Amino acid sequence: DSCQDVKQSLADCLMYVTGRALKPA
Repeated sequence: DSCQDVKQSLADCLMYVTGRALKPA
């Protein structure tokens, strides 16, 4: 699951990246 997978929704992509930034694995 990556930003490229949710390219259909830029908002989802942003939230995905934000979530990763807030919770670094």
